[in-house]
Amino acid sequence: MQIFATLYLASVLNRDGHFALLKRLGYKPELYFNTGWDALDASAHRETARIVNGELGGCGVHLPYGGMLPGSPDPARAGRETLRRAAGIASLYDPAHLVGHVCFRPLADSEAAPAKHLAMGPGDLEGPLARPSEAFLENSLASWKPVMENCPGRLFLENTSDRSPCAVRRLLDLLPPGRAGMCLDIGHWHHSGMGVGWRNLGRWLDIAGDRVGHLHIHDNDGSADQHLPLGAGRIDFAEVWRLVAERGLDPSATVENHDPEGLAASGRYLAAHPYPPAV
Repeated sequence: MQIFATLYLASVLNRDGHFALLKRLGYKPELYFNTGWDALDASAHRETARIVNGELGGCGVHLPYGGMLPGSPDPARAGRETLRRAAGIASLYDPAHLVGHVCFRPLADSEAAPAKHLAMGPGDLEGPLARPSEAFLENSLASWKPVMENCPGRLFLENTSDRSPCAVRRLLDLLPPGRAGMCLDIGHWHHSGMGVGWRNLGRWLDIAGDRVGHLHIHDNDGSADQHLPLGAGRIDFAEVWRLVAERGLDPSATVENHDPEGLAASGRYLAAHPYPPAV
């Protein structure tokens, strides 16, 4: 499994301790474009790209997501221009992949919408609340196609507050497999997806199928999206590895700890519990 780790642009330019730790661990950075990317001009991005590609061997890019709903009919609310510009800047880095948030909202974006009094249970992962509306899919395509046109890296679409992978999978069915796949965020599945209680990662993997090409890995206790080091929460990563391997998948993964201490702890965990799991 090729491992990436979250890294801020400032850490690259300053070659700080976080940068040095990635270099020591041999992980490639997934550059965090949610903040700071638009404060740098093109020359600063080119210098950052030179450092990243020369000293860390390449990168991925996590696209902006704050306050944006890519499935919205309103281009400004969807953040389409922000995503398009960010993808153009990302292309300067020649990234292996891009990650973007789908931001599917069942009560507003599903076939069942408006569904003010419905709830999704563990057996409803492909039910009306999980299935995206045609309008949501059309609006989402209007957001993500320009991203793919502006940057050659493979686009991975990520689950965030989703309680099912159905919406992401249906959107991916409208995009070319060679250019788009799913970023299955294990921490989000465990907390927002109710995995802590429903324990249904195998079902998620069956629905998402071979479109799962990348993982975001971080831990939590199920009460919040805590981004703890691996092994510091309640997620059984040995079970995660087993379920992924059983389906013949070999995704890349990003360790999503936002500080060097968390990354160092996750690095120790991964050294002791590598993927694929020992038979």
